[in-house]
Amino acid sequence: MPRCPGVYVISLGQRLTYVGSSWSLAERFPYHKIRCVEGVWITPWGGSVHLRIKYKRSKRFGDWLMDEARLIRKLVPPGNKTMISAARAPSVW
Repeated sequence: MPRCPGVYVISLGQRLTYVGSSWSLAERFPYHKIRCVEGVWITPWGGSVHLRIKYKRSKRFGDWLMDEARLIRKLVPPGNKTMISAARAPSVW
């Protein structure tokens, strides 16, 4: 992963699993502790023989946060349940 701001998506098999973002993709990604054990990718969201990671660099400060929020709202990945729940919670105001 490059040392730049951006947004990324992680897919296990054919299923989109998680959307994330950071001001430095290279520094953020190790926190997920993704590893391969005997040909199976192990992640916090499950395991799979096939792992795909895609990322998009951000050009302006903060763009990665807006891109992440839009993708989570549109794609509803199961690994982002906390943010999805907050986005769909009824407003108290």
